[in-house]
Amino acid sequence: MRSLPATVACAVLALAGCGKPVSVYKTGEMSAASVSLPLGRRSIALVGDIMTWDDARANLEKHGARYPFLATAPLLQGADLAVGNLEGPVATKATRRESRFPYKVPPWTLQGLKWAGFDAVSFANNHVADCGVGGMLETFESLRVAGIPWFGAGQDPPEAQAPRVFELGGRKVAFVGFVAADTWFHEFEDSLEPGAYRRMERGMTRRFGVGKGRPGAVIATAQSVAQGVRAAEEAADVVIAVFHFGIRYHRAPEEFQRGLAHAAVDAGADLVVGHHAHFWQPAEVYKGKPIVYGVGNFAFGSGNREADEGLLVRAVLEDGRMEAVELFPLYIKNADDLVDFQPKVMKGASADEMLGRVSEASRPLGARIAIEKGRGVLRLGQAAGGAP
Repeated sequence: MRSLPATVACAVLALAGCGKPVSVYKTGEMSAASVSLPLGRRSIALVGDIMTWDDARANLEKHGARYPFLATAPLLQGADLAVGNLEGPVATKATRRESRFPYKVPPWTLQGLKWAGFDAVSFANNHVADCGVGGMLETFESLRVAGIPWFGAGQDPPEAQAPRVFELGGRKVAFVGFVAADTWFHEFEDSLEPGAYRRMERGMTRRFGVGKGRPGAVIATAQSVAQGVRAAEEAADVVIAVFHFGIRYHRAPEEFQRGLAHAAVDAGADLVVGHHAHFWQPAEVYKGKPIVYGVGNFAFGSGNREADEGLLVRAVLEDGRMEAVELFPLYIKNADDLVDFQPKVMKGASADEMLGRVSEASRPLGARIAIEKGRGVLRLGQAAGGAP
């Protein structure tokens, strides 16, 4: 496995945001027509971490469960399929475990996800066991009641590992989800200790890995990824692998991320999308397939100032073939009154500047991202092959 080109990290550091005022589409400003696709094309929207409680609680109690999604609704509701990462248990009876950042979200908030157009959520992440086994089981039941399918976790291995399949324009699209051990590292330097990753992997498997008679999430290993993607490929025409991986607040994808993403493509994935770092990470084209390593937070109930920019990924399909991946720049800094726990799509010079940094960081990884009308466009037929 090749290590990350040094130019990626250099580009990210050199092109960090400069603190200028951010221009965004406020609630109601983005029209559905402005983000619609030509007739005959289908779209799949994918976003990052969703945890609509904690610091966001007052806003939801005041404005309702739809509040976090009001500004991005045209993109989510306009997509044929929309998928996000459910970052934490949805429960009432189970109690939070003692951990650094334990989450617990009331079931009524799922009404907002349903209204926004989410067709499914991944529940394979490092917060799946924040309320123990009871919290997991409550989450599954809450999602069932809300009518929101999930993948990447379950009451037993068959349920957790099964691909979530949808019909889309006469073709089948399958999603599979995984959580990787690097999400347990607090700092990048922690991952450099010899054997640290494998120790984390074993600990995560014991803590909340799905097993015989044990609810949990699918832990990402080369074997589990290959098995999951191959099963999805047998069931569908298009396979999207969703990973919770990477190290928080570390921009450049590290070698464990790249190895897992490449394993998914090698097994047949048509698109890989990741989250966990809390802000965006670069894109790659590997063997002709797109990988977006990090889309950042989406609707997330934390006032952390480091989580400032994210991405909404829109995969565009024509005749059942993925022809392009679009990247919509998001401003997600909840501490800014512009956001206030309601992610906004950037526009104008703000959008172009951020996408320029994404493009520059992605170029060494073989991804040629054009900036058009406030979005990044990765045309797969024109994209270069894998990273040099």
